[in-house]
Amino acid sequence: MRKIALSTALVLTSTALAASFSGTVQAPKGVDLKGATIVACAAKDGGCDEDASVLTTVSTSGAEANFQLAVQPNVGYYLLAWKDVNGNGDIDDGDYFARLSGADGAALKVQAPRANVRLSIGKLGAAPDSTSPAPSQKAVTPKPIVTKGSPGYVTGQVFDSLGRPLRGAFVTIDPAVNGYFVNTLGTFETDANGAYKVRLTPEVSWKAVVSANMTWRDQPMCLPGAPFGNGGFFFDRDGAVRHFRIDVNVADLTLRQEFVVSTNPAERPRFIGGNNVNRFKLSLKPLGRLVDGTTTSASEATVVASKSGGVDSTTISLRKLPLGRYELSLAYVESDGSLTPLLVHDTGKANSAFARTTTVDFDRIIGCGALGEVEYQFPR
Repeated sequence: MRKIALSTALVLTSTALAASFSGTVQAPKGVDLKGATIVACAAKDGGCDEDASVLTTVSTSGAEANFQLAVQPNVGYYLLAWKDVNGNGDIDDGDYFARLSGADGAALKVQAPRANVRLSIGKLGAAPDSTSPAPSQKAVTPKPIVTKGSPGYVTGQVFDSLGRPLRGAFVTIDPAVNGYFVNTLGTFETDANGAYKVRLTPEVSWKAVVSANMTWRDQPMCLPGAPFGNGGFFFDRDGAVRHFRIDVNVADLTLRQEFVVSTNPAERPRFIGGNNVNRFKLSLKPLGRLVDGTTTSASEATVVASKSGGVDSTTISLRKLPLGRYELSLAYVESDGSLTPLLVHDTGKANSAFARTTTVDFDRIIGCGALGEVEYQFPR
C-alpha cells in the first residue's frame, strides 16, 4: 500500500512555467475517468518532490481524456495517472493506475516540452489475462480537417505515426533555398487538432519542417514529420496547405566484420574482405513494441555488401528501419548457396561476447535518428 498526498493543491516554486506535458489518458472499457488525477511528479532522490509537482483532475466523463500540465523547464518528472476507486488516498488494489515507462518497463524520467504522452490505466491487483495480450495500437489513415488555405499563410495538420492529430508537434518555416538572406520565420506548436497556421512574408519561397519530441531507451529524441500529400515549397500568395505524419522509420544499422590481427593463422577467423561481393542472410525479430507503440513482424532477407565508393565488401548498411528493439542473427551465403551461421555482437554493449544472436537496441541517439552497430565474425 502506498500513500499519496494529492488532495490539496501542490505549490510551485516562483520559477516561471515555460514548458508543458500534454497527451491522453485512457481507461479500460466500462471505467469512467472522471475524477482521475494526472500528475507530473518532480523527481527527487528516487521519489517525488511534492512541492515542485503539478497535477490536474479529469472533470469530464468517459474512457479517454486529454490533459496538459504546465511545468518548469529543465526539471525531470515522472508522469502518473491514478483513479482512486475507494477514495482512501492510497494507491492500492482495486485502484486504476499508470505511469510513463521506458521500453524496459522502468519509470521514465522526462523533461518538458513533451507532447503525445499516452497513459493507459489498468486495475491494480488484477490477475493478468494470459490468453489476451495487450493489443498494439493500430495505425489509421489521417483524415485532415484543414483542407483549404488562405493567401498569405501556410496551414495544415500534423498527425502522429498512428494517423491521429498530434498536439504539441513543432513546425519550423524556413527559406526553401539555402543562401537567401532571410531568416527562418520561427518554430510553431500545433494545437489540439494537430493544426497550425503561420503568416508568411513575400520575399522568398518557403518550406515546412516538422518534428515531435519523443523518448527512446530513456533518452530524449525527436521524430521527423514526412509530408502527407503535397510537401513542396510554397510562396505567401499560394495559400498553401501542408500536412505531415510523424515517421518512426529512423533507425540506421551498420554491420561490419571484426578484423583480427594475429601472426598465428589458427587464431584468425576467416576474412572475406578480398571478395568483390558478399551475400548474407539477415534475420530481425522484434522484441516488444516500436517507439510509437505499434508492432512489426519478424523479417528475413538476403543482403549484399559490395566494394564501391570506398566501402569494402564486408560492411552492410541498412537505413530507415522502424525504431525498436530486435534480436538479430546473421549467416553468410556461400557460393553454393549453403549458409554458414556467423557470430555477432552489438558494439554498443560493453564487454558483450560474440554469440549466434544479439539484441540491437538502437540506443545511440542523434537528433531525429537512432544508430546501431553490430560486428560479426566467422566461427573459428
